[in-house]
Amino acid sequence: MSEVSLKEYFEKILVEKDKAINIALQAAEKAVAVAEKNAEKWRDNANEWRGAMTDREKTFMPRSEFNTYKETAEKAQAIEKERADKGEGKGAGLESGWKILIGILGLITTILVIYNFIK
Repeated sequence: MSEVSLKEYFEKILVEKDKAINIALQAAEKAVAVAEKNAEKWRDNANEWRGAMTDREKTFMPRSEFNTYKETAEKAQAIEKERADKGEGKGAGLESGWKILIGILGLITTILVIYNFIK
């Protein structure tokens, strides 16, 4: 075995540690660069998504406008329902009137037939 002085031994260790530290620093710099690149991509995607959401929200109907529309539609529906109810009542009344008229005509015809038969 060769003998090495204590000074040479420590210098060798320091050189090896410096190499290891430099390798670790280079790896850390690469990792930071990759992380920054990914963060930039994420920010770009987030901004694009935010823009899309903003554009989408511009086409949404405001709540107050929707409530006004809903109230108007409900009033129109109530009016149409009332008209339909009146129409059904009127139709039922006319139908009932026709039935009564046909019944009376049938009764009169029967009475006339019986009267003519008896005579």
